[in-house]
Amino acid sequence: MLLLLSLLFIVVVVVVVVVVVIVVAVDDDGDDDDDDDDDDDDDDDDDDDDDDDDDDDDDDDDDDDDDDDDNDCI
Repeated sequence: MLLLLSLLFIVVVVVVVVVVVIVVAVDDDGDDDDDDDDDDDDDDDDDDDDDDDDDDDDDDDDDDDDDDDDNDCI
């Protein structure tokens, strides 16, 4: 009986190792696709950020003008 339990344990360990190796191999291929998907998501975020950046740039320009005035006084 102990021999059968030992063999069962070894079989379970081997199956788990094989499954982990397969999952890691699939994830490596999937990561490249996920990165591409992330890039697409980032592009969408960048587009939103660009709109916000334009507004921020206008605010920054105003701040820069104020800074220039301060520098002129010094």
